[in-house]
Formats: sequence, structure tokens, C-alpha cells
Amino acid sequence: RKQYEKPDDFVSGKKTLIYYGSLWGDWFDWDLVFGIARKFPKYSILLIGEEKCVIKKVKKAPKNVHFLGIKKQTDLPAYLKFADIALIPFKVDAIGEYVSPLKIFEYISMDKIVLSTSLPEVKCYPNTLIGDTVTEWTNCLKKEMVQDHELRNDFISDNTWYSRGVSILDGLGIMSNKCHKKFY
Repeated sequence: RKQYEKPDDFVSGKKTLIYYGSLWGDWFDWDLVFGIARKFPKYSILLIGEEKCVIKKVKKAPKNVHFLGIKKQTDLPAYLKFADIALIPFKVDAIGEYVSPLKIFEYISMDKIVLSTSLPEVKCYPNTLIGDTVTEWTNCLKKEMVQDHELRNDFISDNTWYSRGVSILDGLGIMSNKCHKKFY
């Protein structure tokens, strides 16, 4: 709900895709990101994170992939606000199979369509398109993307720190559903 100004280094395209986080891990699927960049040369792909560790990738990147460097956590919502689609390009491998990318909660809360690989943790999240190959991501990007705001709102409500805390306490038998209902 907060108002944001477009950051000066935001590079818009016909559609603007964004990812922020670690760029240096083996779990990051460079082939997927670069493949999409080549398939959609009029799209802009913004990557926010430390690029010094992946300088060879930076040099090989298609021209529509823009490395914006590290940003303060408090600056990220402004970038998300003006992007069309948020990305989670993690390989589904030994690491990816057990990852729960926290950024997806931020992406969904900022009312973004998310394009992700088929990480088990994110498969059922609202407004999330899933694919593991350039062809599958291409098909997702060609679809008409319509947000389900009701599912989004339910997801946000179910994933507040308070609701997570209550769930943990319920699981431990410390707090029953009857006790916390009165707090709502």
C-alpha cells in the first residue's frame, strides 16, 4: 500500500522481470535466466545481488539482463513495485529440493506474479507459475496472467508472523485454537 518512486537504475522493458538475492550459488539457474533473456529480447531482466562473484556470468549475459548490484533490504519494494514478474530461478536439485525462498512471500505480498522452478515448497503458492525449462518458462510468459487477489490475501493472512507463531504453539500443544481466536 505504500507509495514508491521508480529507482533511477530501474531498466524497464516490454515486460520487466526481477530477481533479488544470492547470485553466486550453484542453485541459481543461469541457463534458464539467459535463455529467457534471449527468447524475449524486448523484456528487461533485473538481477539484484552481488555480481562480483559471478563476473564471468555478467560478461556472458545477454544485453537485456541488467545487474543492479546489492541494494538495501528497504529499497527492494520500490524495485518490485515497478516490475511485472518476480523470478525464482533455482535449480531443482539436492539444494533446491529443500529450499524455501523467503523472497516469494515478499513477491506475493507486493502483488506480483511469480515465475519459479518447481521447488516443492512453492508449487501451491498463489499467483505462481511453475516451469523448469526455457520452453516451460516461455509458455508461462506467453499466458495471460491474471492475479487471484482472494487467494493472495488468504496466503498473506496465513503467513504473518502471528499466524505462524500460533501454528507452532498449537503444534506444541501450548495454545489451543480456542485461546487465540479471541485475538482476531
